[in-house]
Amino acid sequence: MLTRVDVQSENPFFLNIRDARPTDSIIVEKIEGLDPPDIDLFMGDYARDGGFYSGRRVPPRDVTFTLRYNPNYENGETVSGLRKMLYKAFLDPFAYADNTNYILHDDEVVDRMITGYTSKFEGDLFSDETIAQIAVRCPNPYIFDVTPTELVALGPTLPFNYGGSAETGLTIVANITSNTSHLTFTLNGIYLILHYSFLAGDQVTVNTTRGSRSIKLVRTVSGVPTTYDILYALSVVSTWFQLHSEINVLKVYSTIESETVANLTKVSFRPQYWGV
Repeated sequence: MLTRVDVQSENPFFLNIRDARPTDSIIVEKIEGLDPPDIDLFMGDYARDGGFYSGRRVPPRDVTFTLRYNPNYENGETVSGLRKMLYKAFLDPFAYADNTNYILHDDEVVDRMITGYTSKFEGDLFSDETIAQIAVRCPNPYIFDVTPTELVALGPTLPFNYGGSAETGLTIVANITSNTSHLTFTLNGIYLILHYSFLAGDQVTVNTTRGSRSIKLVRTVSGVPTTYDILYALSVVSTWFQLHSEINVLKVYSTIESETVANLTKVSFRPQYWGV
């Protein structure tokens, strides 16, 4: 159950849900949009009956906070002062950034978060009902863990579990142990293949997260490490990995599994969820 929402800005505050009290300065009436977002399906029509499915996309998530001002006048609070606090937090959260992060505390799972931009702030300034409705649009439609998961690997194979309900990318770090011109990563039978003149001692980092995909190589010569961008080494038959399954097996080898030319050293990812 969702217990609290932390609104992170230069002047952070939190919204109690489970432990809300009648004396709280800001009372949560409701928060909408934390369930799975709508999905855009792309369908084509046949000349006769029916049609065909050609893909889908998940649009940005829209979250609406409905909050009620409840000032403690004995402590010097006023409706105007609380409104100003919300203006600052939602409309001008940071000096150099327009987004606000929202930490979702739950009594059953680890802390998760969303990040978004306020698109509307509505309230009747002259009504007895001191209600504010704040619409937030989140470019990333998924809810994600506050802290990424980091796994330490010690060989060419790493089995691991993924607890998210939505897909996510991952970052793989591997150390080359033998010279090779062919490096294969597999995840549950899906291939990501690199063609490059790798040398023993090289370190390869593959990031498959959408929006920040990259392939980097660190090579140390005469004690000086140098980083190279080798995205061009990606084979055209490769697929960028996305975690879906709960149970996963990641492997690295040359052309066949018995050719061990590298060891996995670290795998990291940020679990994502369709809703709370």
